[in-house]
Amino acid sequence: MRTRARAIAALAGLLTLIFVPAFAAEEPIEELGKQEFVRSCAACHGESGKGDGMLADMLVVAPPDLTSLRKRHGGKFPTSWVYRIIDGRNEIRPHGSREMPIWGDRYRAEALRELPLPLNVGADALVHGRILSLVFYIDFIQEE
Repeated sequence: MRTRARAIAALAGLLTLIFVPAFAAEEPIEELGKQEFVRSCAACHGESGKGDGMLADMLVVAPPDLTSLRKRHGGKFPTSWVYRIIDGRNEIRPHGSREMPIWGDRYRAEALRELPLPLNVGADALVHGRILSLVFYIDFIQEE
């Protein structure tokens, strides 16, 4: 029981160390999402999100314009749909073939490498945060 309590306290402390600096820096979520987008998505989707990244011409399936998702979904941004596509760990039939990397697996592997072994339960929280920052950023870049 003590071990569990210590693990929970350590996890809470770790999550505080991870998330508090982002808020303390007063960096808007859009900026965090943009950094993640540039690092993980821009090579294919372009820095503007319009599908014109430097690798776009090399792909069999052209990356979509991410700035028009709200328009293509009847004026409502498809938050959970975008989240599931980015995560990629659950197949989504309407998305078609899986041309995009499965970011959920990649982010989880990175988190497990970076976290101390007894605290690897926090890996999914880090994955969720990275994916959410992307979803919020993609929502932020929507054109009217």
